[in-house]
Amino acid sequence: MKKIPLYAKALALMYALGCVPVYGTIHYAADFDTTGTTELSHTGSLSVSEQSANPGGYSTQVLTAPAPVSGRPGSRALRFELRREDNDVSGGSRSELSLGNTSQSGTSWYAWSVYVPSNSNYDGTAEILGQIHGDDTFRRPPFDMTRELLSGEQKWRARWRWDISSDPKGSGDSSSFSNVLQDQWNDFVVKITWSNSGNGQLVVWLNSASESTPTLTRSNISIGYPDQTQNYWKYGIYKWPWSGNNTTSSYRAVAWFDEVRLGNGAETFATMMPISGGGATQTVATPTFSPAGGTYSSTQTVTLSSATSGASIRYTTDGSTPSATVGTVYGGPLAVSGNATIKAIAYKSGLTDSAVASATYTFVAPGTVIVTQPMALTSRVGSGAFFSARATGTGLQYQWRKSAADIAGETQPTLFLNNVQAADAGAYSVVVSNPGGAVTSSSAQLTVSATGAVRLVNLSARAVVGSGDGIVIPGFVISGQGSKTLLVRAVGPRLGMTPFGVPGVLADPTMSVNAAGSVLVSNDDWGAFADQAALAGATSAAGAFSLTPSTKDGALLVTLAPNPYTVPTSGVGATTGIALIELYDMDPPSSTARLVNISARAQVGTGDDVLIPGFVVDGDVAITLLIRAVGPTVGNPPFGVAGVVEDPVMTLFRAQDAIAENDDWEQAPNQSALLAATSATGAFALGAGEKDAAFLVALQPGAYTLQVAGKNNTTGVALVELYVVGP
Repeated sequence: MKKIPLYAKALALMYALGCVPVYGTIHYAADFDTTGTTELSHTGSLSVSEQSANPGGYSTQVLTAPAPVSGRPGSRALRFELRREDNDVSGGSRSELSLGNTSQSGTSWYAWSVYVPSNSNYDGTAEILGQIHGDDTFRRPPFDMTRELLSGEQKWRARWRWDISSDPKGSGDSSSFSNVLQDQWNDFVVKITWSNSGNGQLVVWLNSASESTPTLTRSNISIGYPDQTQNYWKYGIYKWPWSGNNTTSSYRAVAWFDEVRLGNGAETFATMMPISGGGATQTVATPTFSPAGGTYSSTQTVTLSSATSGASIRYTTDGSTPSATVGTVYGGPLAVSGNATIKAIAYKSGLTDSAVASATYTFVAPGTVIVTQPMALTSRVGSGAFFSARATGTGLQYQWRKSAADIAGETQPTLFLNNVQAADAGAYSVVVSNPGGAVTSSSAQLTVSATGAVRLVNLSARAVVGSGDGIVIPGFVISGQGSKTLLVRAVGPRLGMTPFGVPGVLADPTMSVNAAGSVLVSNDDWGAFADQAALAGATSAAGAFSLTPSTKDGALLVTLAPNPYTVPTSGVGATTGIALIELYDMDPPSSTARLVNISARAQVGTGDDVLIPGFVVDGDVAITLLIRAVGPTVGNPPFGVAGVVEDPVMTLFRAQDAIAENDDWEQAPNQSALLAATSATGAFALGAGEKDAAFLVALQPGAYTLQVAGKNNTTGVALVELYVVGP
């Protein structure tokens, strides 16, 4: 919390700083070097005081100048620092040196050189870096030079005041006139002819080499208050937005001063010029590049700029060196999308050309971001284990690891371990890389258990139900001992209602459960099922959504012995549309009969008409599944299905995350394990060279969805199959 006020006078400090007062009527000069001051006159005396919260400390320090100027004697300058938490001094937040009273009549000359570093945490609010104050304690200064942010650029603004009739604190006019040069000296010469009756003049030279080229001229103006006769010149930092208990986003302000001079009407531009009395030439600030040169993965919009106000820039991209006459004149941001080296030079009439700046831009493929992390898994001894990762980027390479050591040959987005044993337990991760960099996934723990139970409990398939060979035919196989009770549904109209709102549904589905070519049981409208109480109880127990009374969805409960079965589903009267076929296992986990194979033969369309089977895994360990989307092979003998999808692409989702994908089965990893699983489950062999899709996975209990589409939006009939592999 600031305390108001605190006022410090430190004349002795000024001697230590090498800024000795010059005893003359209104004259003063200081260059802050070991020689003390450069004196303009010796008549009278001029007192000097420090107004800062930390006199003799960080507020004012004579140090080596941040950018010595050619032709300027000495190498030191006075550094001012103002901190946000500083106590107010003389009624405001300031770190300044104040020179004693001088006359507010006739003509006065003021000169100073100020350096503003770009790393000074500037927040865009106003900072006075030089002011002339009247002999009062409450009015605004009759003249000040302010740094402020205007339209995104740091600007100098000159303010002058004369009117106390409308505002006792003083009002007047102002003019912004030039950019603030950061990391470079801003050399000011100011000439004021005082008048409160419209006969005054304000002339400002900023980095001007000649008296004939002023930066700002205001003639026939009023400047100075009518009831004041004395002024005192202050230089340093005054930041009124911090005064009192106020704060802004920045925490400090820094400015350097050198070659400070004060003179009366007898002086000239040549004697006041901060750079060694005039005559020395400054160098244009070297161009900067934004963004800086470096390695990028996308097109960069590069801006060139020079801190020297009014400077022009030329650049080259062919390796040649630019000059004030060679290269392309910079006219606006450059779109850089390929490897390039940009060289640039800044130049301005009357100043020395800048050094040549260079920036090299290198472009690589976008870096990788892992969007699907591998998940922990518990598998039984002898079963499988499966890990998956997905990443964004191009040219991706994968390397799976166990306990931070590379696993030889495992360089796919997925990792399948067959016949896991206790020694396979551990932490698995994957390193994904491309020319843009590498990133390592989180670790997923594999736990290998000697016991555990797992089963398939639900199959669903959302598909377009056609006519003829285009009807949907789900299938399943029951294995084990005893019987199994299933809830089977064919839902059409209910899908078109809230909250689903699926368009184009099958208006009146009909289905049957068949074995060995014979119909065992069938249903057209679920309301016609004989045991409605049992049907409602099964619907609730399975967690299935309820069917609406009077709709023509199909549903039935059936108890079956171990055998293969099919559920042909079609539309009454050969109608077509989208339907959801569902199969729920209603038996408890202790049942010795289980579903070991489920399938669906359906039409694969495009967009919303792709084939979307789903299934649910229940238990406490992972289940190993062989999953296939077959098109070409079932179109060949002995199957001979007409109109198959020629190149099915299959993707497996856990929630919204894609965890496995395959286009052509012969490109799937772990070919030997895939072929062994095909043989062990009794699945028919896929044709060599055919573009059917298949993969092996081991999945934790949960809900999963398959999406089967034709490559390049092709359509046709496909058979989707899930086989339980192993125990």
